[in-house]
Amino acid sequence: MTNVDLRHDDLVELVGKSLSIEECVDRITFMGAGPEGVQGDVMTFDVFPNRPDLYSVEGIARGLRGFLDLEVGLPVFHLESSGLELVVDYSVADVGAFAVRGIARCIELAFGMFRFT
Repeated sequence: MTNVDLRHDDLVELVGKSLSIEECVDRITFMGAGPEGVQGDVMTFDVFPNRPDLYSVEGIARGLRGFLDLEVGLPVFHLESSGLELVVDYSVADVGAFAVRGIARCIELAFGMFRFT
């Protein structure tokens, strides 16, 4: 089992809905994480190995948005041609039959308390 600590304010901001600490603990428990306790505004959960998507506050927030019917279904991403060309030399055909590449622009990556844009 993996223990995950969540600050209530961070979780509520990412979920986009005001929830009390008690409501958060209750809902997250139904999502597959065992409550370990609350100290101040920090909630600790024991996340089961079959739920690695709940190993971060962002993952738990995403799960809560679905659980609360705030955001359901697959995310939709805007895709467009980059105008760039991917050239693969035929000499590597025996190594792998396929080559794929992508470019991601204007994204926000969040890691715990830090945000990178």
